[in-house]
Amino acid sequence: MQLQTITTYGADTLGTAFVADGLGVVQTGGYLRLIFASRTDSRPGQLTLTQAASSGSDLQPGSDIAVQDANGTARLYLFTTMGDMLRTTTLNGNGKLSGSPGATTTEGTLIGVIAMEVIERAGGDLAVLSQKGIAGLRMFGLSDGGALTLIGSVQDEVKSHVDTVSDMVKLTVGASDFLLALSPTENGVTVYHVGATGLELNDAMGPYDGLAINGPVAAEVVQVGGQTFAIVASTGSSSLTALRINPLGVLFQTDHLVDDRDTRFAHVAALDQFSAQGRVFIVAGGTDAGLSVIEVLPGGELSKVLNVPLETGPGLAAVTGISVAVYQGMANIFATDARGDRILHYGIDLSTLGPLIQGAGTLTGTSADDRLIGSAGADTLFGGAGDDFLHDGAGSDHITGGAGADTFVMASDGQVDYIHDFQQGLDHIDLSDWGRIYSAASLTITATATGAVISYGEERLEIASSSGLALSLTDADFLF
Repeated sequence: MQLQTITTYGADTLGTAFVADGLGVVQTGGYLRLIFASRTDSRPGQLTLTQAASSGSDLQPGSDIAVQDANGTARLYLFTTMGDMLRTTTLNGNGKLSGSPGATTTEGTLIGVIAMEVIERAGGDLAVLSQKGIAGLRMFGLSDGGALTLIGSVQDEVKSHVDTVSDMVKLTVGASDFLLALSPTENGVTVYHVGATGLELNDAMGPYDGLAINGPVAAEVVQVGGQTFAIVASTGSSSLTALRINPLGVLFQTDHLVDDRDTRFAHVAALDQFSAQGRVFIVAGGTDAGLSVIEVLPGGELSKVLNVPLETGPGLAAVTGISVAVYQGMANIFATDARGDRILHYGIDLSTLGPLIQGAGTLTGTSADDRLIGSAGADTLFGGAGDDFLHDGAGSDHITGGAGADTFVMASDGQVDYIHDFQQGLDHIDLSDWGRIYSAASLTITATATGAVISYGEERLEIASSSGLALSLTDADFLF
């Protein structure tokens, strides 16, 4: 998986001097269009990127865009904390925008909108807003014509974290609808059940619950392995946190990834998701002059896939917004940065991406870039050609990567595991699950006639080189 720079859309092309962080991508009427807004007044703009391969309809809104299905018509609500008002517009059959007046509300002009979610209900649509200078959340009834009528508010409680809210995301788990809200001042996450009368506090997680985040600003909800996860980006802690939400709307932390020397999401401020070959990926960016691609694995584990520095060419300042759309075999990544006067377009070719294969016994990959995940028993994994990720699971396992740049991900299981064809200079061994290891100097590495043996505590890994010669392993061969 490689990232390429496609182009940069400047102020002349966009028709506005400053661009808001929220971006949207719509594929409809045979065209693919990028939707954005002016940072100063929230007025929408649009670029036609290409004639789409499909005539279907698909709208992927960004962080500063909320969408309502108004009797089959997509109505968009655009906002920025620096904009003058909440604006609304509609999309016609070809994905063209129609008008951009200020939203009609019972509370006059709504300014300083930080986050907004539209929840479609049988009894009438509900809009939930977070506004600058107003504590908690405000709930509005929403007509098909886009008019907002204030019907109530949600105030912070002892067991919730909504004093200020930086982002919200709606989700459905089983037969229940929920709203997840982030608080950057209370460093917590709150889940509300969407009931007939509005929002009902369901669960919350914060510092006293062991949630080690600082300044959560953005979240994405993904489905992996039949389970629902929220991936939370936190600026202050430079972290990505995976939270599982069960059918009762209860939160469970499954993983926590902090920016390090290998990643590019220091002070992360934006993220989006995309899916391909049945696999789910997160794209994240912060102040690291680059982007990171993280895969969400079954069980909610976060796995580093791609970390790209972008200092050269057009460069990339602190990332403020990300939107990703998959079309024509490519993940198209659109980003705004601290310069504020451009949209940067990157792409990841997905033609070589293979499937995720999980199971017990013997697992065999394809000629593409696969991910193989073993079981708790003794497994045999064959990656085949391609740049594969091979997870050994909890048993004593035998792993053969095959051709390509492979990553062997070793579990902390106290078992002896075997790698049969390590290609030094091309393959890597991921020992992040073994504990707090930061250098090969922490390992006991013994060269053998045909490879090496690695020991650390109760862990033992026997490695045969692809050349059949002894290995002298260094930090460059590992991921910690």
